Amino acid sequence: MNGNPVSEVFKIDCKEFMKSFKDNQFDLCIADPWYGIGMTKNDTTGFAAKRFRVTAGINDEAPDRETFEEIRRISKNQIIWGGNYFLDYLGNCRAPIIWDKGTGANYFADGEMAWTSFKTGCLRIIHHQWCGCFKDSERNDPVIHPCQKPIFVYKWLLEKHAKKGMTIYDPFLGSGSSRIAAWDLGYDFYATEIDPVHFENEENRFYQYRNSQLFAQDELLECQKSLEFRETLGAVKE
Repeated sequence: MNGNPVSEVFKIDCKEFMKSFKDNQFDLCIADPWYGIGMTKNDTTGFAAKRFRVTAGINDEAPDRETFEEIRRISKNQIIWGGNYFLDYLGNCRAPIIWDKGTGANYFADGEMAWTSFKTGCLRIIHHQWCGCFKDSERNDPVIHPCQKPIFVYKWLLEKHAKKGMTIYDPFLGSGSSRIAAWDLGYDFYATEIDPVHFENEENRFYQYRNSQLFAQDELLECQKSLEFRETLGAVKE
């Protein structure tokens, strides 16, 4: 064992995937479903159509009630982005999370809301600018999904709401930012992504990131070994 966490993604419909698991299989589900607000189909700016492939019959369709029931059945707690669109399915929320995107005065939303299942706590706000080329992170990284969120936001969620040893599930993986965050923080992670294009793009993004991190770790170990050798050699000479 190399000590790295489990990180597995399945190209399958999340509802079908979830039905194979027992109650409370996962400790925490972090989901970012399509909100069903016509982001790609009714895109007046043409941004999504030009930059991202839209798979007919898959993208931009909000999940049904059964999907949310399965999410809540197989996980002990849930954080669901866009929860304000699904309150009829999810119910009241004691500890919502607001992501302030620092968009300024334009047609973009000022932020996004996440519904949570936590019975204690209060409203929390994440301040992290994410608007076009104005970003607090990942400025030079490619955008591979129309609803891509920064890795920083998912790390914030995990640092605040997950504990060592927990297993995380993301039913709508999208760009894979949640996967990278879980990998960096050492959480076992499982996810589903039904869209074949998004699946492929996410896989490429994750493995490029993971391999770069592993390479950096190997380089650091080699440097440490070299330093230890030099220190030992110096002691022998003395």
